Formats: sequence, C-alpha cells, structure tokens
Amino acid sequence: MEVLGPDGNLIFDPAVVRGTLSNGLSYYIRRNEEPRERLHLSLVVKAGSVHEEEEQRGLAHFVEHMAFNGTERFAKQEIVDYLESIGSSFGAHLNAYTSYDETVYFLEIPTDDPEILEKAFQILSDWAYAISFEPEEVELERGVVLEEWRLGQGFDSRWRDGLFRALFGASRYSERPPIGLPEVVETAPVEQLRAYYERWYRPELMALVAVGDLDPALIEAKIKQHFAPPPEGEAQQERAAVAPPTTLPTFEVPGHEEPRIDIFTDPEAPGTQLILVRKAPPDTGQDLAWFKRSVTQQLAFMMLNARLFERGQTADPPWLWAGSAGGAFVRPTDIVQFSVVTEQGGLEVGFTALLEELQRVRQHGFTASELAREKVNLLSSVESLYKERDQRDSELLAGEYRTHFLSGVPAPGIEAEWELYQRLIPEVSLGEVDLLGASWSGSGDTVLFVIRPEDPEASSDEVLSAAMFAQIEGAHELQVEAYEDEFDDLPLMATLPTPGSITAEEQVDSIDAVRWTLSNGVTVIAKQTDFQNDEVLFTAFSPGGHSLVSDEDHVSALYADDIASGSGVGLHDSVTLDKLLAGKRVSVAPYISALFEGLSGNASPEDLETLFQLIALYVTEPRFDPAYFSTYEARLRTSAESRATDPDSVFFDKANMVLAQNHHRARPLSLDVLKELDLDRVTAVYGERFADFSDATFVFVGAFDWDELRDLTSRYLASLPTTGRVENWINHDVDPPPGVEEHVVRKGIEPRSQTILIYAGDVRWTREEALTATVAGEILGTRLRERVREALGGTYAIGVRASISSIPDSEYLLYILFGSDPARVEELTAEVAVEVAWLRDGGEQSYLDSAKEQLRTSREEQLRENSFWLNQIQDATQRGESLGEINGFDERLAALTLEEVAAAARRYLLDDRYIHIVLLPEEE
Repeated sequence: MEVLGPDGNLIFDPAVVRGTLSNGLSYYIRRNEEPRERLHLSLVVKAGSVHEEEEQRGLAHFVEHMAFNGTERFAKQEIVDYLESIGSSFGAHLNAYTSYDETVYFLEIPTDDPEILEKAFQILSDWAYAISFEPEEVELERGVVLEEWRLGQGFDSRWRDGLFRALFGASRYSERPPIGLPEVVETAPVEQLRAYYERWYRPELMALVAVGDLDPALIEAKIKQHFAPPPEGEAQQERAAVAPPTTLPTFEVPGHEEPRIDIFTDPEAPGTQLILVRKAPPDTGQDLAWFKRSVTQQLAFMMLNARLFERGQTADPPWLWAGSAGGAFVRPTDIVQFSVVTEQGGLEVGFTALLEELQRVRQHGFTASELAREKVNLLSSVESLYKERDQRDSELLAGEYRTHFLSGVPAPGIEAEWELYQRLIPEVSLGEVDLLGASWSGSGDTVLFVIRPEDPEASSDEVLSAAMFAQIEGAHELQVEAYEDEFDDLPLMATLPTPGSITAEEQVDSIDAVRWTLSNGVTVIAKQTDFQNDEVLFTAFSPGGHSLVSDEDHVSALYADDIASGSGVGLHDSVTLDKLLAGKRVSVAPYISALFEGLSGNASPEDLETLFQLIALYVTEPRFDPAYFSTYEARLRTSAESRATDPDSVFFDKANMVLAQNHHRARPLSLDVLKELDLDRVTAVYGERFADFSDATFVFVGAFDWDELRDLTSRYLASLPTTGRVENWINHDVDPPPGVEEHVVRKGIEPRSQTILIYAGDVRWTREEALTATVAGEILGTRLRERVREALGGTYAIGVRASISSIPDSEYLLYILFGSDPARVEELTAEVAVEVAWLRDGGEQSYLDSAKEQLRTSREEQLRENSFWLNQIQDATQRGESLGEINGFDERLAALTLEEVAAAARRYLLDDRYIHIVLLPEEE
C-alpha cells in the first residue's frame, strides 16, 4: 500500500474521518467493532496545569472535576447517574485526567439507542462549552480535590516531586504539577475556575475523538450539530462561536551543560534505586526518515535491555534489576531513561556497571547477531498487531488519535505501519544503532536521581553526590571490553517425548468446547474462538498446591515457582532461553498456589508447539540456578527491609493478619520469614508437586487449529509423568475472626489516613449467592461514593468489593476502603455505617437497576475475551460444576430482586462481626 502522501510525509490512517469545524474544533472518527455495539468518545483539550496563572495553581485539575458536577443541561451527579444507568461504569467507562499539557475526558456508551447517543453528545458539548461552576458545588468539590491531593501524599509524591524539580529546573513545568497547591484549591474563588475554563477551553484547542461500532457519517453529523455554531451546527453557546484563535504559549525546559545530581534519602523509601535521565527536544518529523529513526531507537533499547538483563543474571550481579526506555515526557522535552535497582549499599557498584554498559555501546557498539535477533523480535511483535488489526480495542485506537492531536505524532494505521516495518527494519544498519547508542553517554542535559532509605552508616548525601558526579565525569575514561554474544544454538528440547494418545472425547455443547481424556489420565478442555487472531491462552491445574507441604517448607513452596521461572528450563539458562525464543510469541510459567499447582501461558497459533515444549520442560526438566536464587533472595530481602517502613504495606499486612487470625501461613514477608527460604527445599517441593500430572486438567482457549492441537496434546501432554497419584488440597483453616476486631496502625509522616472495614464469614456457595454478593457490593460502592465523596467531600475514592469463595471454605468477604483526613475518620466511618444500614434496610430499586445494567454490559464484553472463558472453565472445573453453569448469568441477574440483595446484606454486614482498621500518622 502507499504509505506516503504527496508532501512526502506519512499518510494519516485512511480508515479515519478527520475534519475541522468552522470554529476550529478538530475531530477524528473511526469505525471499529471491538467491543461490539460500543462507542468510545473523548474530548481532548490542548491545555493543562502548565497554562495556569500563579493564582490558579491546581485549577486546571479542579475544572476537570467540576465537569462532573453540573453543566448547562445536567445537574450535579446527573451525568454519572445517567451513564451508570445505561451500563457505563464510573472509572472504567467514564473518567478524565489532567496533565501538564492537556486535559482529556472520555466516556463509553452502547450504540443501540439513538437517545443514548444524543445524550452522550450533549454531555460532551456541555463539557466543552457549558460547565456550570455553581458556587455550592465548587465548595463541595474542594474537599474531593484536596482528598485526591492527600491520597497522593507519601514517599511516591516526595520522590516524584524531587525528580521533576531536577528535570525541569527553572521551568514553568517545575512550578505547575497538575495536582496543584492545596492552599489554592482550598481558597480559589469561583471566578478563577471560570477564568481558566473560558480562556483555555476554546474550540481551536479542542478535539473530539469517536471510535466505535457506529456509522462515521452519523457521528460526523452529531459532532457538527453539537459542537459547531450556526449555520454549520446548533451549538448556541457564546464560546462555540467563531472567534479569533487563542495563541497557545510554549514553555521550554532549559538545558544545562553539567549533570544535575539529586540524592533523595527518605525514611519510607522502599529500596535503593538510581535513575539516569538524558533530556532532548522532541523529534517532530512526519516522514519516512522519522519512522526509521523511531525503529532504530526501538532496536537500540531492545539490545541494551537484553545486555542489562544478561549482566543481572551473573553470579554476584551489580543490580537487582536494570532497564532503559525513551519517549515523550512533556510537550517541549523527550527523555531517555536508565534505571537501576540495587541492594542497600550497592549504589556506586550498580552505577559503575551501568556506566560501563553505556560505554561499551559507545566504544564498541552492538554486534550483528544482537541486531539480527532484535530485528526478528520487533518484526514479530508488529506482526501480531497486524494480525489482530480488526480486533483492536476502540480505546487503544482513540489513544493514537488523541496523541496525534496533542503532539502531532503520525498515526498512519497498523496496515501502513506493518508495511513500513517490513521495509525499514532490514535497512537499519549497525552503524545507525551504534550512533544512537553513543549519544546516551553525554553528560549535558543529564539528571541523576538517587533514591535510598535512611541509613546511619551510609555516606552523606553530599559525599555520595560528589562521588557520583565524579563517576559521570570520568565515564569516558572507563576501559571496557567489547560485548561477546555467546549463544549455543541447541534445540529447545534435546529429546522429544514418546507420544501418548487421546483415549476419550466428549463434546461440551453448552459452551461449544471439547473435553479429552488422555492415555496418562490428564484431562484437556479446549474451546476454539475467533476473538483474537493471534492468541491462544492456556492454564493447567492439579489439586494440592502448597497446602500439602509442611509448615517448615511453606516459605520455600511460596517462591519455588518464581525461582524456577527465573532460572531458565531444560538445557537453557534464562539468558540463553530468551535468545533461543527470538521471534516467537510464547510465554509459559509454572505456579504453585495455595490449593493447586500447574502452569499458565499464551502463544501465537504459529508458536503453539514451542508452548507445548515449554510445558513439558517445566514439568520434567526444571532448573534451579543458584546464581538466580541468590539474586531473587536479595530482591526479597530488599522488599522485606522496606516493607516495615512503608505505611500502606504495614497497614495492609495488619489487615491480612487480623483477617487470618495470625495464621502461620498468612505471615507477610519479613526478614525472619525469609530465613525459612532454602534452595534445596525449593527444588524438592517443586519436584514433588510436579511429579505426577494424572489428576491435572489443561484448558486451552483461542485461535488454535483443531488438528494441530490434537497432535500436540498427544505428543507433549499425554506423555507427561503420571503415577496414578490421587490427592486433594488440605484446608488449613485460615478463617476470619468470629467477632469484632478494632485496630489502629500508626505509621507514616504525612497527614493522611486509610480506613478499611472487612466483613467476612461462612456462607453456602451458589452461583446465585455469589452474584447477590457482587451486586450488593456494587450498590454499596455507588451509594458510598455519592455520600462520602460527593455529598461530604470526605474522600477522593471509596472502594467496595464483595465476593464469595467456594474453596477451601465457602466464605463471603466484603471490604470497604477509603482514605481521608485523619481528623475526619470517625465522622466518615459513622457515615459508612449509616449507608450499610440503608442497604440492610432495603436500599433503593434505582441502585439495583444501575448495578444490573453495568454488570450486564461488562458480561457482554467479557463473552468476547479469551481470558474470561479460560477463567470461567477453570473455576467451574475446580468447583466440580457443570460447564453449562457458565451460561446462566443473564437469567440469574434478571431474576435477582432488591429484597434478596437486602437479605444478603443482613447476612453479611453484621454489627457483631467485622474488622475495622485505621492507618494514622505516627504520633509526634
């Protein structure tokens, strides 16, 4: 296909209808059928926090909040209530964000009702032209915005603020984080919100993006009707009129010749990490040369990351993890970033090793074999996207068009991109990637940001900063040897197994699947689908898990699967395995959970035999590399050390231990627990758990070929080791407490709290009961959002989740979690109790109707997802259910009554059985 336009630039995706209204508003429309009968709509504003005046710091984000709190045609909450009533969930299908340079709103709606489409465009038009800013709603929303600020406080906000100050320097970006200043949010008059809105929400700075299962001509007509002024359209608002264009100012990020170094020492730091960032102006090209530069950069990072991974697998590695990436940051600046995570005290060694790898690239470049391998990998990943070009989610496509509007990044479409990659990847030379790699070693426009926990024995920030400055300045003097790409090209499996056979076959008509029994006793359930052309998913499970190991071996069992996965398999260590699998789209991982052991993974249909070989190898020839074990143990040790200083980790660990009544098998990771991890016991437990697969079930879902699946099943699964062992998991009675548990956790230095209420106990599991619990949680979550967030301004987010487990015990669990000002914990907890009582007393039918519609919409989308069917088949089989039970959801949902939900609430939400835990800051 032709990929260049008459001007020599890349074409724009020809499947997209683009245009500009008379008032300057842009639009992008694309027909797309996934998800079916759904339309994804975005309103994009090319203005964000960097455009605020001094007295408006935080108001770009505040304006975004106010869009949901009243417009010309919709009163407060009416937008959210309406969209939830038609099946759109707040958060998943209805949300917005504010960044430095842009503000974006999005919603997703069904396309089968013209009235819904009309209302959706009224909402979008009001967001663009007619947000109300009613004073009483502004006052209420102040609390919500402040709670969002509070929720973000802690170690993450402190280190991020420090990094951004170092990156931005004396730039307006340094002074305009999107969350803003709490004192401005708390006191800014309504007039300032309106002033920001009226200045920047201008038609020529906005775009409407519509992607979904609907006629583009109809969508284009709706856009003109609701966004264009007369005579082109019907938008009567003054701000929709044609007017002189608003000039969008540009704000630069100043460069600097010497590297900036910032040592960030924090009592709550979860580990030791360094981030080396090099800044550069964006590459604003639109032509073939730009695309080739992009391909070259992708290949260079892939090669460097492979080297960093390989060095991390050596004995006594210099880091626990290392990686690199590059891309857009803010409008005037792109970044290249190199990150290293080390053990405490390992910073200088880790940094030296990173500089050595960058110098190795500068001095010697990459090798031809590395480049060839990564070319195969990159082409394979793009080919997968091309094969599923008609099955891409509308939201992903909308993201490409939003990016084009905001920054001009070309969006030629996957058909053109596939053509370009096939043409340009072979043309990328070693010299081109070497030249790019050499640019990573300069010291100008460079920031080194170091994160570390407090340690009285460590050197001071000033001493460490000086040492690292010297390392950067002396990097070019490092003498390193050229990289040698060692690779023994051995087959994945040295010896192919002797095939078994399929001895019985049963058609499972209820879900259009097949069940096979193999000669060694293994069961296989397979369902062929056309949801994703390049995807086959699988899972396998055998009852037992770490419930069958002794308490002494429990910790070794918990981590045995990760250690096996990280060690490679068969004849190949992890580095060799990665090289051997170049170009293959396949992944397999073993697992040992509480009740089952097994494997899971995915593959392209063309790589299905490789997937089966990996399955066989992880069962029969696992590896346990002592060097990898040592590195993995060091990662766990670092995590255990930091866990005790992280307020949220301490809080949730406390909740989990109280819920499990301090059961030995529920202990959180700690240095004492880690002492029980032993490589010999890891090897023994894994070997014992995977020794017999005669009671195992494999489930395959996806775009496989039946004849190939039969052949591979006979060769690789029917030959797995079996001894006829019959076993089941053991219930270790990890049960919730029978009465009331009240606890306060004091941890952290920020003025923030977390509150969790947990209701848990015994119940008889049925699908009807499980669905009733889910609906009760949905209703209560909506009600609490309306009351605690919207009416009281007490929290940014309040989450409710309800579920019922069937194994090892039939138990219900419902939790309510929210963050708030510590001074308001008691008040808000009391309000939660009021709403819990409201649900027990009967609730309201409108809440049930909305919850049903949202769950029905979600199920419609899930029915076209391979992962949904995989999990449903697995869960039903593990429970011993008929697979036909998967199909009864709609009938069960329709039959559910409000009284049944209220009765369930009375069974679950008991005043004499709950856990209440509050996280508060440490007392001074």
